[in-house]
Amino acid sequence: MKKLFKRVLQLAAVVGVGYAVKKLADNEEAVKREIEKAKEDPKGYAKNVQDSASGKVDELAEKAKGTVDKVKNEAVDFQNKASKDLNELKDNANDVKDQVADKVDDVKAQVNEKVEDVKDKAEDVKDKAQDKAEEVKSKAEDKVDEAKDKAEDVKDKSEDVKEDVDSKKRKLKKK
Repeated sequence: MKKLFKRVLQLAAVVGVGYAVKKLADNEEAVKREIEKAKEDPKGYAKNVQDSASGKVDELAEKAKGTVDKVKNEAVDFQNKASKDLNELKDNANDVKDQVADKVDDVKAQVNEKVEDVKDKAEDVKDKAQDKAEEVKSKAEDKVDEAKDKAEDVKDKSEDVKEDVDSKKRKLKKK
């Protein structure tokens, strides 16, 4: 662990020096001072650079943590919104399904009602037709009976006439 810490410290010092060189490359005097500081007290300079780097790392870590937390919260919010939207869609689908089922039931009821009306009307027409048929049959039977009666009357009259004729013939023969 100590070796790792020592290497990290050395790496930080090198990075710090490189960073300082880059930053201060335009100002040679400042660069020379930084190099002198590093030469005079390498451990102290490395410690300053490490503290500075640690501060920057901590600052960046806080920013990263804040960003990660923000992204997590946004993801949770998005997931919650997506779940809510999905539930609303399911509810809407169920509502539509229920409305369709209700409409189907209404149409079935109307169709059944119409069918019953048609059945009732057909039954009424059938009954009327049967009544009319019976009436016609009865009238026909009455006419047949009348015709039979007339035929019988005609027959009787013809027999009477025949008898009259026969009787007159006999009377004439007798005379």
